[in-house]
Amino acid sequence: MYDTQRSLLQDDQLPGAALLAIAVAEFGTECFDWEPECLRADFIETLGVDLTDAQSDKLQAAITVISTDHFENDWHTFNTVTH
Repeated sequence: MYDTQRSLLQDDQLPGAALLAIAVAEFGTECFDWEPECLRADFIETLGVDLTDAQSDKLQAAITVISTDHFENDWHTFNTVTH
């Protein structure tokens, strides 16, 4: 179904976990500390794909879940990340 990362990234329904796996494979875990705009720019520069707003939101939610404890300890973060 998907033959390249680029074709995979063109699917707006791609889960956040898949976006996170691609980001870590391409940029390493240091991308967890980058501003969302910088990460989107690197997706364009490196992979030639402009993430949609929905994809960027999913990716940022996945980064929040994996790199902080806010998801578990803060109701507002939990609510934002899960919606």
